[in-house]
Formats: sequence, C-alpha cells, structure tokens
Amino acid sequence: QVGVNMVAVERLLSNGTSEYAAPSRDSFSGSSPTCTRKVLPKLLRSILMSKRTPLKIPKRVTVGEKRFAIVEVPVGTHHGTIYYNEGRIVLSRKLKSGRRTTVEDREDTYLHELTHGILEAMGSHMYRNEAFVSKFASLLHTALTTARY
Repeated sequence: QVGVNMVAVERLLSNGTSEYAAPSRDSFSGSSPTCTRKVLPKLLRSILMSKRTPLKIPKRVTVGEKRFAIVEVPVGTHHGTIYYNEGRIVLSRKLKSGRRTTVEDREDTYLHELTHGILEAMGSHMYRNEAFVSKFASLLHTALTTARY
C-alpha cells in the first residue's frame, strides 16, 4: 500500500498548481519530462478516487428538529443550496455555465450544505462562514471517502 501525504495532496488539489512536474508520456521515451501544471492534480485525484469509498447521498436527513429532503436538479446556478425554512438541500447535476458536476462534487456539496444545516441547528454563527464550512466539509468528505472498513 502506498503512503500518501494528504496535506500535500490537498494543497495541490485545492490550488490547482504545483511546483512539481509529473513526467509526460514522452519522458519515458528518453526525452525530458514535461507536464502542464494541471496534470499532477488530475493524476493525484485519479489515484485517490480509485481507492475511495463512495459516499451515499440520502433522500432525506434530519438535523436537530428539522427534516431536509435532498433533491438533485438537472441544472442549477450553484453546486448546491440549503433552504432552511423549506427543509430542502438542492444539488445541481450541471451548472448554468454548462459544466457538469461530478459525483465527488455532489458528495462534497451535500456535506457542505449539511454542515450549514448542522451549524444553524446548533445556533452557531459559523453557519454563515463559507471558508469554515467549505474546509470542514472538504475534510469530512476526505475522511468518509478514504475510510477503510
């Protein structure tokens, strides 16, 4: 089993750039290694995703006293939105920009919106802090999808 420095991987995946270069196909034929800055994050993501445990997104979830329905819509403006008063979490399969969301995007978005709901149910002002919610949900997603049982 290969050991992976998850902090380094997360940095590479989060900012999309790296000082490192993965060898291209040409480098195996004797020429010098070349690579765009996007190859390494894609390579690392594909390696990590091949060893991941899928996260099953439920149809309904209860947070505190509030019950939420999780709905996937074909096209949306954002990856996801939580509607506290209506009791809905909406996940988009495709953005209005035309970009399709991946299964991993929807899993991470579900956890992101769920984190908003949990913090709001706790009465914490942190539910408004997008940076905190995003980081927490991302770390939770990694923990759940890399767990081995």
